[in-house]
Amino acid sequence: MRQTPVWTKITPQTGSSFHEKSQYGSRVVPVLIAIGRNRALLEKLDGVNERLERLVGSERSQPNGTLFELLTAAAYCRQGAKVSFRPEKRGVARSRDLDVELGGRQYAVECKRMETSEYGDRERTRMRELWGPAAHLLAEQEISTFCNVDFKVPTSEIPADHFIGTIVEWLSTKRPSLLWKDDISEGVIGEMDLGPLQGVLETACWKQMTCCQRVRGCTSS
Repeated sequence: MRQTPVWTKITPQTGSSFHEKSQYGSRVVPVLIAIGRNRALLEKLDGVNERLERLVGSERSQPNGTLFELLTAAAYCRQGAKVSFRPEKRGVARSRDLDVELGGRQYAVECKRMETSEYGDRERTRMRELWGPAAHLLAEQEISTFCNVDFKVPTSEIPADHFIGTIVEWLSTKRPSLLWKDDISEGVIGEMDLGPLQGVLETACWKQMTCCQRVRGCTSS
């Protein structure tokens, strides 16, 4: 008898700073939402509980592979396929991740997710270190901001206060944007106009509320 999947254990680990949390959330939250949206499909699959145990256990610090397998399985399920997860056998030859039956044909599916290179990881980590203090300052000011930068030197050679100095200079001008160009980088930073987006969201929310009210009204009548 299949055990109840450990859905309630899937909780993201976040960093200590606001910037780290927002960066982590922007990547992980959409994935977890997608998995939750397909929970009814996934929890019926053979082998899913073993994947979830790995996700919150041995692979907790590096969950990308298992998350991708769950998303892939959900995609096949939405197309009406019969899907099962292959059990992992440590110490023996690797096997496929999924068995899929669709349209009268059987497929052996191996999930491969493109990972960032070691160099890419170093660059991303360094950029977070450089942008973190600036992002924290902007969050405190409650300013929605865009920033586009071209670097002229390796990120390892950029001073830690490079961005924060530019942000402080921009805020002191009280202008909507700032263009800069120096020996380290050149770019633009400015306030984002969220008006059009907020207008669309307000309209969409109103339509959704109206639709829900109509559904409830029809249900109660």
